[in-house]
Amino acid sequence: MARLVPPLVIIGGGGHASVLAETARAMGLTIAGYTAPQRSEREFAPYLGEDKTLDERGGTHEVRLVVGVGSTRPTRIREDIFRGLATRNYAFATLIHPSAVVASTARISDGTQVLAGCIVQSNVVIEENVILNTGSTIDHDSQIGAHTHIAPRAVLCGGVIVGRRAHIGAGAIVLQNSAVPDDGFVRAGEVLSHA
Repeated sequence: MARLVPPLVIIGGGGHASVLAETARAMGLTIAGYTAPQRSEREFAPYLGEDKTLDERGGTHEVRLVVGVGSTRPTRIREDIFRGLATRNYAFATLIHPSAVVASTARISDGTQVLAGCIVQSNVVIEENVILNTGSTIDHDSQIGAHTHIAPRAVLCGGVIVGRRAHIGAGAIVLQNSAVPDDGFVRAGEVLSHA
């Protein structure tokens, strides 16, 4: 008998949340709706109310969560949301768009989002609640710390190590064997070598 997959609740109502809704639909997943302080102008899923409404949905096993808050710089917001809900025993969905290419030896942790056109090569390790945004490329043997955002079209060459809560800007290139520290920031279009 096939195991039923609980519907998703997206935390957040902005642009990143709407992209995640499209990704989930492309994966054939059901979206119960989204939570946010107020209703979004975007109509990507039903509005469920504020985050506190999660506890009214029948318990932590009835839904899986998706952190739908993006970032434009290093921030603890995504980590705070993830940790706060994890301590209440909620589970997080890992989203991998069908157009992404993910090596069989890559390890991707809970709550990570691999969006359209991403490439994740062999022996890559990605910790929890990471965004690999549209068209980003993570080459072999790289490691990405929890709650980090790799922005659209960013490229991490082989053996790159990225710390927790870092932000790698759109179109940035991090050359092989370089390191980005916890809370590190690589600007859009920047080329980083052996930091």
